[in-house]
Amino acid sequence: MNNFYRSDEFKKSIMFFIRRSITLIVSCCFAFVWAEYYSSVITNPFFRKGNWALVFLYMVLYHLFTNLYGGYRIGTERITDIVYSNWLTIVIVNSFTYLQISLIGRWFQDPFPILSLLCVQILIVPIWALSVNRIYFRMFKPKQLICLYNGDDPTRIIGRFISRPDKFNITKNIKVHPDDSGFYAELSDADGVLIYNIPDEKSAEILKHCVEKGIRYYLVPSLGDIILRTSDIIYLEDIPLLMSKNEGLYLGQRIWKRTFDIFFSVALLVVCSPLMLLAAMAIKLCDGGPIFYTQERCTERAKKFNILKFRTMIAEAEEDGVARLAQEDDPRVTPVGKYLRQFRIDELPQLINILKGEMSFVGPRPERPEFIELYKKKLPEFDFRLSVKSGLTGFAQVLGKYNTTPEEKLKLDLIYIQTYSFLLDIKILLMTIKAVFSKKSTEGIV
Repeated sequence: MNNFYRSDEFKKSIMFFIRRSITLIVSCCFAFVWAEYYSSVITNPFFRKGNWALVFLYMVLYHLFTNLYGGYRIGTERITDIVYSNWLTIVIVNSFTYLQISLIGRWFQDPFPILSLLCVQILIVPIWALSVNRIYFRMFKPKQLICLYNGDDPTRIIGRFISRPDKFNITKNIKVHPDDSGFYAELSDADGVLIYNIPDEKSAEILKHCVEKGIRYYLVPSLGDIILRTSDIIYLEDIPLLMSKNEGLYLGQRIWKRTFDIFFSVALLVVCSPLMLLAAMAIKLCDGGPIFYTQERCTERAKKFNILKFRTMIAEAEEDGVARLAQEDDPRVTPVGKYLRQFRIDELPQLINILKGEMSFVGPRPERPEFIELYKKKLPEFDFRLSVKSGLTGFAQVLGKYNTTPEEKLKLDLIYIQTYSFLLDIKILLMTIKAVFSKKSTEGIV
């Protein structure tokens, strides 16, 4: 019994509840505001179970959005990301709840109590996050990892681990050859193994050893691993099979997705028209050049179309006709363009592309034909992302960073294509709200 209480499993169980304590705290704050202010002023107030139902709904919404945005991921995400995720959740849930209370009261209610609640919760979040983060790292020390690799230099992958010294410590790098076996003795002294770019047969051997010895492993998947991981398991009598249709979306999914695209592209064009007008005026006043920027891109089945954006670079950015990738702090970006890009306002004209059926809200970002040919020389699987319509946002945009490589983006796009569902689209759109206001995540290629 004593061993159990000292084990990582017990610590993880404790942390599971501590991480989620923020939901209980902010929900109790809402319960107080509801009971003291709104419940008494509504003409036909709730009573008894009705009050509990409203608080329970608030708690469920907070949990769902916090889970979606990673607000519980103490020990995994940086403390600033945890705080930001919870702040965003508070704004969304409190806005929804205020509208809900106004509907119950049949008229807009006094916003002061909900705004006061918002301020108190915003102050509570960093105090909670810092306290829980301290508890976590007292309970769990950084994982001591050994990196096993072959082929490509693992410096970039290791750099991602090194950027989290509170979480990981790479103690040794070992280049593994097909006939190597001497490194196995060293693995028992580490907390885990990072496996990168090792041939399938040798990788399977290492994974088998880790499973047998109870060693934690972190595997950087290849494109083939991604395709296998997203395959369905079916059974032919007593034989399990991995099955992947690789047919894109079926007719029902296409109809539902297109209906959603039409309805919300029209709605957002109406809602965002004042912002788009201000952006157009700012671009024109900045340097007198054209407002819009069009560029040939490829969508489903490599069909070409002209993507529409607000111009963010100087008018002669590619006057020599040579296609160039955008760089971080690109000198070609105008002062106005810098802010348009920061908040993704330059992407708003693509609502017109969506309405025309050239794009969808969610899907792999459309690439330029010349870049597709360039990437295919190194990544023949790059064509797979053309099996669905290109999108305004996608997994590569909400999870990727500015320096995410084309191969890593392709892996994220393949996960989306292979596991597509309408609910996944909704999840990515909600995650995009966070990405829009996050400095660490950006598309990276124009």
